[in-house]
Amino acid sequence: MIEDESCKEKLKNIFRTIHKKHTLININKILNDVDRLTEEAACRILENRELEVGRIWKNQIASTKGKTFQLDFNQPMIEEKEQKCKERFIQLLENAKSVKLGDGKESQKSQGYRVHRMEGKVSGINSVLRTTAILEKDIEQIPEEVFCKILEMIDKKETLSVKVKGYVLIFIMANRVFNRRDELDYGIYIMKEGSEGDLISIMLTQTIYKSSPTQNANIQNEIKRLREEFTNLFFR
Repeated sequence: MIEDESCKEKLKNIFRTIHKKHTLININKILNDVDRLTEEAACRILENRELEVGRIWKNQIASTKGKTFQLDFNQPMIEEKEQKCKERFIQLLENAKSVKLGDGKESQKSQGYRVHRMEGKVSGINSVLRTTAILEKDIEQIPEEVFCKILEMIDKKETLSVKVKGYVLIFIMANRVFNRRDELDYGIYIMKEGSEGDLISIMLTQTIYKSSPTQNANIQNEIKRLREEFTNLFFR
C-alpha cells in the first residue's frame, strides 16, 4: 500500500484480499459499507486491529466458502485466530471417517473402509454404491506447509501432483461415464518422497448403477444431484 492511502482505501484493500482468499459473496456490499464510513471511523477501525486477513468481526454476516466474516463498523473488532491448515485437514479426515453416506445401512469391511449401498430414487437408476477408504499414520510429523498445499489442491478440484518440503502430494478427481454406470472418484494422498507407501490416503468413490444406457432428463438431473451431494459430504 502507498503511504498516503486513505484509511477507507486501506480497509477496502483488506476486504479485497479476504475476497481473493475466501470468495465473499457480497463483496460489493461490503465495499459500499466502507464507503459510507467517515475517514475518522475507518482510521479508528484500523487502529483497533492488527492488519491480518481472516479475522472475524461482529454482527453483519457475509458468507464465504467454509467461513463466516461478521462485520460491524460501529463496534470494536473481536479477534479469532485463523484455523491452522493441519487442524482443517484433520477435520476433513475425521469427517470422511464419520459422515453419513446416505439413507439406510452401511457396512465397515475393515478399519478405515466403509461401504454404503442405497436404492435409486429415480426410475432408471438401480442403486448407488458409496465407499470410503482411509489410511493415516505419522500425521503429527508432517509439516504445516504440506497441509496448506493439499488443502489448496482440494479447493481447486483438479487432478494435481506436487512436491512440498520432501513430501509428494496428490489430489485426484475423476468422473467416468459408462453405458450402465457413472463413477465419481476422489483421491487424496500424502507420502514421504523416496519412501514406499502413503502416510495419508483418502479414497472416496461413488458408483451409480443405471438400468439401461438410455438417459432421460430425470436420470441426468438425478446423477448430477448425486454427484453434488457426494462431493458436499466431504468438501463443505
